[in-house]
Amino acid sequence: MMLLAASGCHLESYPYRSEGFGFEVAFPPGGTVCTTVPGFFNRNVNGFYAWYDSGRITCRSEQVQRGMTVLGIRADYNTAEWPAERLLSGHCLDGSRLGIDIARVRALSFPAHASLTCLSQDEDGAIEVEVVTQAGDPLNSGDQPSINYTALLITTPARFEANLARFRTFLASARITPVSIGEVPPDDAPMAPPMTAG
Repeated sequence: MMLLAASGCHLESYPYRSEGFGFEVAFPPGGTVCTTVPGFFNRNVNGFYAWYDSGRITCRSEQVQRGMTVLGIRADYNTAEWPAERLLSGHCLDGSRLGIDIARVRALSFPAHASLTCLSQDEDGAIEVEVVTQAGDPLNSGDQPSINYTALLITTPARFEANLARFRTFLASARITPVSIGEVPPDDAPMAPPMTAG
């Protein structure tokens, strides 16, 4: 069962932006969007998740319940030692056991960024698709920190085809603009207020 640490709740599809981690994304309609932060002392938003097919759910919920669908994106900072190949090693499936054409999963990508994908299934039967790219300076020698961006789909086998199309639309909306070290807000910077639809 996937665990998510979330706070703050919004509705649907206008672009959600993380200035501190240099990305924005728009969610397809119908979801409840929650923000995530990397830790208690670092209040910069580093991710967004949208709950679909969820009935009554709040951003305080940390478990993905059976039958739910989640779309999400997160950024992890100072990841030079964790390229996508290492991050995804060991748990990816080729799709044949699930009856999924793996070529369609491997074709998923962040726009304008080389990406790796991973298809897996958890013990409850939920299917997970991860798409990972690394941006910034992989050696951390310049002024751009190395950041991993991970997009995530969690869904049921019965809803996989419909939600793969939804996930493809979600990924296509993602924009990554790596931040410079001088632009990264300090750990104790206040969180930005929730965005409003414009």
